[in-house]
Amino acid sequence: MLLRWPLEHSITTVHFTESAGLESTEHQFMSKLDPSTTTVIPFLVEQIRNLIWDGTLLPGAQIKQADLAKKYNISHIPIREAMRILEADGLLENFPNKGVRVAPLSTVEMQEVTLEIVGLLSVLLPHAVPHLKPESFAKMSTLAREMDRPDVPPETHLEFWMMLVGPSQLPHLNSRLLQLIWRGGRYFKAGGKVIFTEMAEVHPNREDMLAACKLGDIQAALVAIKTFFRVRIDLYTSRHLKSLPPIEWR
Repeated sequence: MLLRWPLEHSITTVHFTESAGLESTEHQFMSKLDPSTTTVIPFLVEQIRNLIWDGTLLPGAQIKQADLAKKYNISHIPIREAMRILEADGLLENFPNKGVRVAPLSTVEMQEVTLEIVGLLSVLLPHAVPHLKPESFAKMSTLAREMDRPDVPPETHLEFWMMLVGPSQLPHLNSRLLQLIWRGGRYFKAGGKVIFTEMAEVHPNREDMLAACKLGDIQAALVAIKTFFRVRIDLYTSRHLKSLPPIEWR
């Protein structure tokens, strides 16, 4: 799939109708949605986030509250709150008099997300690694290999990272890491999955990071994961974001 860039002058409006190709999503949504409970907001967040991750909602796609409210027979209040959460996560942008749209892709965001992930891991890994068990490493190794498949669901990525840092017992930082994983994940449908699949055997990879963690060498693990991201993101940028300034890695 080609990345549509720039998006400022080409905004796709997504109406939540059958013609938009969301029949299965509607069915799943309606089977779970209960406007009388407090689960409406997190469920809306989950649904929109998944549509962004899998490429149904492309960067620049406009999301109309009225469409969601009519489609699912709910008020605008939970919709606005869900959108605020996704805006805080960096997945949506709200422009006065222009509405809400999926945030565009940029090398700046890619750099910020990657550097923040590495920074968080530098804090989380020293707390988490001493508590990881051999069976956890075996499971994460399996997940690491699956994560390079084009059809891998977001749950696989989230499970991998939460297994790795969950034992840190730093829930707020863990939650922030998940936000960043969601932000980075939306690049996959714009060609990222192809690149990660092509480079599955290029080292260092996630399994090299796990091997370092298993030895208790946190510094080596951080170097491995930073290099892992840098090599792949540089290739991604050269292919899909050519019109933007290159990332300056420090």
